[in-house]
Amino acid sequence: MDNDLNLCNCGNPDIQLMILKTILQAYKDEEESYAKINSDIYKKKTIIIHKIYHKRISSINKILKNNLDEVCELLLNMLENAGLFEHGGYIGNGKITFKGEKLLLEE
Repeated sequence: MDNDLNLCNCGNPDIQLMILKTILQAYKDEEESYAKINSDIYKKKTIIIHKIYHKRISSINKILKNNLDEVCELLLNMLENAGLFEHGGYIGNGKITFKGEKLLLEE
């Protein structure tokens, strides 16, 4: 599965993967609760959705704040996979691609 993500081995790919898993787990944990909401009760549904969102964001924020270097490495990997960034000898030593430059010029 890790290979599907195209993460390089620079920095700490294990923590990068943990960050992704934490984000996915935050959503998975609450899916069942959300599925039980009765769609006929709009006000109650809105309150519950709001609480679920803030619970998810809170758990995601904790992992992100404690792993800022790995978050940057992960984002650089994602930019590279999108063709916006080119990996150098180390992921943090890459450069922006022509496609990345074009994106910066878009309004």
